[in-house]
Amino acid sequence: MSKPPAVPYPPDVDDDAPGEFEFGDLVDAVVRDVDWAGRKSVGLSARRVELLRCRLTGAELAESALGDVTFEECRVDLVELRGCDLVGLRGGEALRCVRMSWNDVLENAVLFASLAGIEILTDE
Repeated sequence: MSKPPAVPYPPDVDDDAPGEFEFGDLVDAVVRDVDWAGRKSVGLSARRVELLRCRLTGAELAESALGDVTFEECRVDLVELRGCDLVGLRGGEALRCVRMSWNDVLENAVLFASLAGIEILTDE
């Protein structure tokens, strides 16, 4: 069984960081209480970001890359996951009722097994 993922690297926020953020590329940011429902951002890049109490219902993030991103008390529903690499995902139980293609489910089977507490044996 693989080791649990490490804690995400926290943002390194500047003291003079803006209080408001646009729905676009984010690096070293803490975003609170924004409503980005229905927004589109193809190729969004987010690194070392904390999203707190944000609403992303129906947001479209095609071809996006998120690393060391934390969603806390956020609403991210009506979002279909396709072609997602979920390696390092923590709190995967929050994916309950998400829509994914069969191939994506198979690609992430090891992660889902670990969330369910299943120990995977190797054939010898």
